[in-house]
Amino acid sequence: MAIFKIGKRSVIVEVNCTGLYRENPTKGENVYIGTVGVIRDISERKCLEDDLRKARDELELKFSREPKPLSRKIRHIPKSLSKVSSWKRS
Repeated sequence: MAIFKIGKRSVIVEVNCTGLYRENPTKGENVYIGTVGVIRDISERKCLEDDLRKARDELELKFSREPKPLSRKIRHIPKSLSKVSSWKRS
């Protein structure tokens, strides 16, 4: 992963490359002939990952403040509902 500046914008890229070799029939060994590479812009993916991380942190904070009321609601699901939805009560 690398970060490049294009004007005022930062671009996050993923770089993959490998060497190219060809067999030399007279010597019986591989000879290096060049490199092939791909550079992929992953800026949008990284922004979405950051958004997901922030949302997860917000949810964890909300649930850490009120764990008991939520667990009470889950335990008091009517038996009739658990039969219909195949949900197992603990």
